[in-house]
Amino acid sequence: MKIRDVMKQAVSTVEIPKSVNLLLNSTVKKFKLLFDKIFKHHLIEDVFIGGSYAKKTMINKQQSDVDFFIRFKHDVMVSESIMSSTIRQRLKRYVKNLKKIGVVKIEEVHGSRDYFILFVNKNVNIMIEIIPIIKIRKSSEAENITDISPLHVAYIKKQIRNKPALKREIKLAKAFFNANGCYGAETFIQGFSGYSLEILVSHYGSFIRLCKAISKWKPKVYIDPEHYYKSKTQAMKLLNHSKIISPVILIDPVQKERNVTAAVGNETFKKISKVCKNFLKKPSIGYFTKHETNLSVILKKFLMLKKKDERLFMVKFRSIKKRQDIAAVKCKKFVDYLSVELRKITKFHSFFAFDKERMIATVYLLLPKQIVMVKQGPPVIMKEQSVIFRKKHKNKGVYIKKSRLYAKSELRSYDILKQLLKKAKEMTIKDVRVKIK
Repeated sequence: MKIRDVMKQAVSTVEIPKSVNLLLNSTVKKFKLLFDKIFKHHLIEDVFIGGSYAKKTMINKQQSDVDFFIRFKHDVMVSESIMSSTIRQRLKRYVKNLKKIGVVKIEEVHGSRDYFILFVNKNVNIMIEIIPIIKIRKSSEAENITDISPLHVAYIKKQIRNKPALKREIKLAKAFFNANGCYGAETFIQGFSGYSLEILVSHYGSFIRLCKAISKWKPKVYIDPEHYYKSKTQAMKLLNHSKIISPVILIDPVQKERNVTAAVGNETFKKISKVCKNFLKKPSIGYFTKHETNLSVILKKFLMLKKKDERLFMVKFRSIKKRQDIAAVKCKKFVDYLSVELRKITKFHSFFAFDKERMIATVYLLLPKQIVMVKQGPPVIMKEQSVIFRKKHKNKGVYIKKSRLYAKSELRSYDILKQLLKKAKEMTIKDVRVKIK
């Protein structure tokens, strides 16, 4: 299939159907009118609609997320707690009005600045985020990263005004990255945010040009759309070290101190590079369609890999956190902890998946049946301690290396894993179940 034909097909799949779009627009309009009333307050400047909805770069997904920014006045000193409490009180006061237009639940999320999520009935399938920010004119006035969000909207809208075709190209990029598990800056994904893809498509001019560029990318990629720095070397010197760990350095067009792709992980970088190469070599509409992870297929692959002296562990668990993205992050952190600890003592293969619907995490661990553990003891010249060390290990597997005692022992991988899983509760993980294949 030719790439031109694939792109024509893909365009129809990424666009939100007209009927859904009409419902979405009428719902957003209702909320905007109500929010203008709810948030009429002496501390608040206005209500601003942001995100992909405002930029018209939203793609066809199961659920639409719309961001409403409650912009507090810049010239009034307002603390984080006052911003949150003001919104909380206003929402409580108008809860009946919110229910009338379909709100079934309000959830407060704690972060660098607390915000609120409004869950709307399933007929509309929309989730609304209410985010408190300070109204600013330039990025240097920002007190929090979220304050800059309206500037992001303005920048992308300007790019699209200058080149209207970008709107379609951005949607294609988002659908492509989403389908291939590289979309989203959350910790458990470590992918590309929607805003980063909007900048990248604007920079390269089209989705295909972006694809071709990515297929040739080598870490560290450096992109500065507004040419804030004279060179990559200068940028690397001036940027905060934490901002340049990522394999991609994309300078924010509205905030030169920020790397928009700081959250992108090495695995995601390798994955998207490979996907782009394969797509350009053999284009297919399948690259734009999200396929749910088939755990039974993954299990079969692991069973084929498994050797006689290995054990395959299937560990399932949940987070005590109720919000989907936070629960996913907590589960990923727990898996990272297991990986780090196991990597200290043995080589292994693993796979992690998070079921967003059932909020269940699954990790496959292919480990040796027996793991050799080596414990360092005292120098041999320390006679008393050496005797204690030998007694403790019953003199089994004790040997001398470079004038120091060591004890070698073999433990079942199941016992080691069991010990590591005891950390679950401390890491807000519950319902841990282990199956051995």
